[in-house]
Amino acid sequence: MTTLGTCYFLNLAAAYRYYKSQESDGDEVRRKLKDGEIKIGPPPLKKDERFFLDDGQYFIQIIK
Repeated sequence: MTTLGTCYFLNLAAAYRYYKSQESDGDEVRRKLKDGEIKIGPPPLKKDERFFLDDGQYFIQIIK
C-alpha cells in the first residue's frame, strides 16, 4: 500500500497549522488557497484509492 500526502486540508485552520510549522504566515496560506496550490475539502479519488486525515491534512492510500 502506498500513502501520498495531498494539498487538501479539512479546513483553513488546518492549513494554517500545517504551514505555520513550515514558518509560513497566514498571508502565504491565503495566497496558496487563492492560487489553487492548496484546497479545502476531501481530495478526488480514483478507483482503488481511499483517503484519511492526519492533523487536518488529507492523505491518499493506494490499495492494490
